[in-house]
Amino acid sequence: MLSYLMGFLAAAAVGFVVTPVIRRMAIRLDALDRPVGRSVHKRAVPHLGGLAIYLAFAAGALVTSGIGSRDVRAILFGGLLVLGLGMIDDFR
Repeated sequence: MLSYLMGFLAAAAVGFVVTPVIRRMAIRLDALDRPVGRSVHKRAVPHLGGLAIYLAFAAGALVTSGIGSRDVRAILFGGLLVLGLGMIDDFR
């Protein structure tokens, strides 16, 4: 039970720290989704949010199960593939 709490805290801490950093980086790189006629949002929204989510998830998974877990490595690798596709989509 303690390992789950530690995993949650690790994910929350990484997400809390990394999200503003990635947001600033996206703004500096001009990686923004600007609204067009069919957009729901009314102002520019930074891309790369998936990277912050992935890093927070990975931190929680690694703290909970450790790097030695083959299952966790497989899940993180699959998530990395999805992250890559999402980033490609963000920049198209």
